[in-house]
Amino acid sequence: MIWVAEYKDGSVLTSYNVDTKEKNDFYDIEKERLLKFGFVGEGSRYYYNIEDGKFYIKGNKIDAQYHTDKKKIRFHTLRNGPFNDLIQYKDANAVIGGSLKNSNNDGIASYNFGFKSKFKIKNILFYYKVICMVKHTGDWNIYFRIVSDKDLKGKFVYRQNNKKAASKDLPLKKDHSSEVIV
Repeated sequence: MIWVAEYKDGSVLTSYNVDTKEKNDFYDIEKERLLKFGFVGEGSRYYYNIEDGKFYIKGNKIDAQYHTDKKKIRFHTLRNGPFNDLIQYKDANAVIGGSLKNSNNDGIASYNFGFKSKFKIKNILFYYKVICMVKHTGDWNIYFRIVSDKDLKGKFVYRQNNKKAASKDLPLKKDHSSEVIV
């Protein structure tokens, strides 16, 4: 799989040039022009859309919300920019002390991408980080990390294809991170 940065004008930057096989640098991605970012390969596409902040995984639209008694915080509707920083890395395994050619556990184990964001809603400062992990098998998980500058009592709501797929009580303690894996 390769990472792909798709720009608003339709141009793309990939982890390497498919014609020349020359490597492109992740840090050359022009974030201010970016429309979509993720991985493609093996017949699948995994990305998130910068404009709506939603992840698109194998045809499914994924987003998250945080609900308190008084408000719904929709992380995907942040028009001031859903990210402050792009994230992309690979997890790899290596077998030491054995025969590498007979091992199925060596090489890239997962491709990971996402973003970090800092934003303020109704006088509450949030730090929000989301990472999608795509395993070499094609299975995937999304890790959501939320930090608030105030204590909040509420629920994390995971949505798939615009419908509530799951929710979890998730009280937020001031300046402590809370994580959910789906």
